[in-house]
Amino acid sequence: MKITGYRVQEHGSVLIYDYEITNSGPAAATYMFETEAYDQDGDFLGRAYHFVERLGAGKTARGDNVFGADAITNGTEDDVKELRVSQVTYCDKTPAAPPVCAANGW
Repeated sequence: MKITGYRVQEHGSVLIYDYEITNSGPAAATYMFETEAYDQDGDFLGRAYHFVERLGAGKTARGDNVFGADAITNGTEDDVKELRVSQVTYCDKTPAAPPVCAANGW
């Protein structure tokens, strides 16, 4: 999972970021990923969670997601200088999948 770019939406106070994620598993899976925002000094500003559902085995998804201003708890969207993926959870509908997967029906 990687963030390939981001921009401030011109008509609102949100960041839109582009992502790319590849399912290297043997079956279709849903991915939950946590994205964090940081300012120019590397200070944490906030986090948001997003999902890519039912990505086929060996497939790559590219798209964009919104990192809303409400996810920024320690500043404003103007302070954001970097977005980082801090965690990716793989949900494959097996008993070994993390509890968050079953709780959301994945």
